[in-house]
Amino acid sequence: MGAKLFETGQEGGETSGRPHNGMPSRQHDSETSQDPKYPKATFYLPATMLERLDKAWLARRNRDRRVKKSDLVREALETYLSDQERRRYKAAD
Repeated sequence: MGAKLFETGQEGGETSGRPHNGMPSRQHDSETSQDPKYPKATFYLPATMLERLDKAWLARRNRDRRVKKSDLVREALETYLSDQERRRYKAAD
């Protein structure tokens, strides 16, 4: 029975595209859901850093439900890169 759960049209394995709460489920196609202002980039991070990111994201979502992890990463990188640029300009003076 286990494998048949994932096959459509099989006895007991028919899927309606709706989760248990009856609301339609939505799948995001990475090709169409991307914001053209922000092209996708993939980075590999240590598990402990990902856990810290998740905690920070959840804490921030308590204040703003629209915030995404990408927003937090973008803010952190902007802060770091701006700091590096200021240091570089000071060293050149």
